[in-house]
Amino acid sequence: MATYWSGPFLLLGLLILLTPSCAVQVVAMTPAVFFFGDSIFDVGNNNYLDTIAKANIPPYGINFPGGTPTGRFTNGLNIADFLCMHSQPYCSISPLIVFFFLVVQP
Repeated sequence: MATYWSGPFLLLGLLILLTPSCAVQVVAMTPAVFFFGDSIFDVGNNNYLDTIAKANIPPYGINFPGGTPTGRFTNGLNIADFLCMHSQPYCSISPLIVFFFLVVQP
């Protein structure tokens, strides 16, 4: 009885495994893909990437001083810019990290 059912299942399993390898690959011709994420902090900057989706042309950046495009997908400053302008710089290194690099490294 077990040999009667194993043949069709084996054939079906083999067919399922071989089907993706025989599929025809289709290449889509999409000129640009826009991904929308957290626009509060991430406004993008892809001036140095080889893409047609660029923000270094007007109207991007018209609210910046001088009104020149900056390459960011925004018209002006965002929340991260305001936080950086109105907060104190924090450039100190933790003493624990200094201890680790001076003592623990071979």
